[in-house]
Amino acid sequence: MNLRDRAFACGLARLRGEPEDHLRQLAAREHASARALRGEPLRRAIEEVPADLRDHFLEELLDIAYPPEPLTADYVPAHTTEILHAFDSVGLGPDDTLIDVGSGLGKVVMLAAMLAGSRARGIEIDPTLVRIAERAALALGLERVSFELSDAQGADLGDATVLFFYLSFSGQALGRFLERVRTLRPARRLRVCAPPLDEPWLRPIAAPMSWLSIYEAEI
Repeated sequence: MNLRDRAFACGLARLRGEPEDHLRQLAAREHASARALRGEPLRRAIEEVPADLRDHFLEELLDIAYPPEPLTADYVPAHTTEILHAFDSVGLGPDDTLIDVGSGLGKVVMLAAMLAGSRARGIEIDPTLVRIAERAALALGLERVSFELSDAQGADLGDATVLFFYLSFSGQALGRFLERVRTLRPARRLRVCAPPLDEPWLRPIAAPMSWLSIYEAEI
């Protein structure tokens, strides 16, 4: 069964509430050697996949495409195209610490380590998502990756050089979080990858893509 067929079967299984263990086993066999790729070889492997299958390919590669536990209905992951645009726009590298707020199954966090060699932390309030992300990162041998079961309002952000968040919160919760970020005193410059934000202390540094805007924090 090829990647496109597995992606279709995955959607069908979820509509019917059926298990996906057989799809996970097929994907594990297909991606066994590719899971060792890092840096530019991994980037090339991702970009060789047709755009409409890229998210599913990457989630299979990370072994998060067929989670062993049911996920919450409001789990919405960021797309690979936007993630790569964010990494390119901030010049993500091994000296950076990326913090993904609302890290879900850990795709952004694991990719930061695998593609750029960055230290990366995920902050997530859902314990099921944290368990699955930790298992996946451990299986990939990602030593510079960690996940924290925490509310974003209380999490430690002080070591971040890149903050990434997608659909983590809005309204007053977003306002409180941004005020926390504004009062940080980072050791190095801080870049923020997020939905469009109207804050005078956030300076755009790259062209937006889809929902994603890239800023440098002037704090």
